[in-house]
Amino acid sequence: MKKSILFILLSLLPLMGIAQTPVLDYSGDIYFIPSALTKSGESFLYTRENDKFTVYDGDLNMIKSYDLQSGSITYKERVVRQTRKMDFETRELLTDWVVAEDHTEEITTVASTSGIELYTDDNAYHSRNVYLSQTLFDDDEDFEFIRTKYEIIPIETKTADYEKEHSANSGSTPIYNEDSPDAPWREYGADGYSWEWDEERGKNIMVLEKTEHYGGLFSNGMEIVSMDGTVKGSISGFNYLSSAYLYRGNLYVRGHNANGSVLYRLNSKRLNYSTTRGDLNADGQVNAADHVKLSEIIMGQ
Repeated sequence: MKKSILFILLSLLPLMGIAQTPVLDYSGDIYFIPSALTKSGESFLYTRENDKFTVYDGDLNMIKSYDLQSGSITYKERVVRQTRKMDFETRELLTDWVVAEDHTEEITTVASTSGIELYTDDNAYHSRNVYLSQTLFDDDEDFEFIRTKYEIIPIETKTADYEKEHSANSGSTPIYNEDSPDAPWREYGADGYSWEWDEERGKNIMVLEKTEHYGGLFSNGMEIVSMDGTVKGSISGFNYLSSAYLYRGNLYVRGHNANGSVLYRLNSKRLNYSTTRGDLNADGQVNAADHVKLSEIIMGQ
């Protein structure tokens, strides 16, 4: 019995040695590009750390890396806050509008990337978020990601006016004040109020408040970007993506319109998609033709 246990332990030593050998140092979290979205029909492993993507081949050698910080956006925001005093009981305006705060700030930010949770038509694959693809938007070997597309609002333009003017054609939703539209201070041009004790009148008076924003960023759909920073296309009507459905070579994303939920086709070209693993030419079977196709892809790379 002791000999059997010793034999088992000795046989496990090589496996324990393999398990303890590090093969890749990385930061962030690990994701996969599904084989259905790659040129060769083979999946890719990549890491995502904050704003950085790194893609690896089958031997865990780095293929490409890209830091989103290299495409950062710098813009300005101006905030002007004004106050005006009013006797709430009599509705008497006690002062004109007075500027209480006026400051301009320069901000640098990075456009956020959008990951899609992928469902396939054979019900065999439900992914975690997919941030990178290779053949979703074209048939080349570039790795692409989707990020929010921003427009810089001129600093002399009111943010709310710009949003209202541009939202109708972009699918964006302007941000409105959540106060009730029939609030009593609205008719005086205020968007809020506070209370202040008036020693002369011996009572609290209302301090109307009005804040105006100028400049800033406006999200205007999404854009497709390769890992060298080149913008390859755009997607209108969306400011974020969540679930996507791969069905017979087409990828659909879920959106909404006046009638409720609706599907939109995301890819412009039908994917050479097959549920058969290793079927690179998408003819439904794995044979010598797929080896030829793989050789062509490798030589092209």
